[in-house]
Amino acid sequence: MELLTCFNRLCWEHINHIVGIGTPVILLIWFCYSQYQLHLKNYCNEIAGIYAGFPELEKKFRDGHRIQSGLILNICDVDSKGYFRGEFSYGEMTYNNQFEITPLRIGVYVFLGKLNYFFYWDKNRHPLKVEENRVYYGKLYIIDRLDFQFEKIKMDQYIQMEFSITHFRELKAIKFSILKNYREESHELPNDFILYKSIGLTTEPLQGAQEIINESSNA
Repeated sequence: MELLTCFNRLCWEHINHIVGIGTPVILLIWFCYSQYQLHLKNYCNEIAGIYAGFPELEKKFRDGHRIQSGLILNICDVDSKGYFRGEFSYGEMTYNNQFEITPLRIGVYVFLGKLNYFFYWDKNRHPLKVEENRVYYGKLYIIDRLDFQFEKIKMDQYIQMEFSITHFRELKAIKFSILKNYREESHELPNDFILYKSIGLTTEPLQGAQEIINESSNA
């Protein structure tokens, strides 16, 4: 009987010892997880917005006139895991020395994208020094439409183009590089380009890109 009592006492002592060690570990894991989720939520909130730029084209001239392009990306919806949806507006036009404009093409494209969050230690970072930026990677898919018949058709059948994307957080810029074109006959977007997030300045790319798209809409 005494042996059994001693055994029970030892068991309870071991349990109390394990609980005493395990509780702080569990609390620490929970704290780290909650902080990760908080930082992830803050990052996802930063992704949404309007980005714009002037992609460099492989073909820079047409009939002796310089080609100018403008692209606007609108990220409208971002979930808590980094998936986002929205649309591109893209336009091309030519102009000559007399600034006579000839519209070439205009297009609107919807997309689904995903940026993968990675935790960085907080520190002072210069936003215009790329080497100091927090960088995140992901993919973006140009698709025919977002309201497809998902019960009958898989999303893969609606994909037009696939891009790798790199987000420079402090710079507020996203770099796009094409990975695969699923429909060569409808390839109208540039292969590589960088877009900058609008912060409301009159001199930012959004203003010029919008003018090009407006002029191209007359095509």
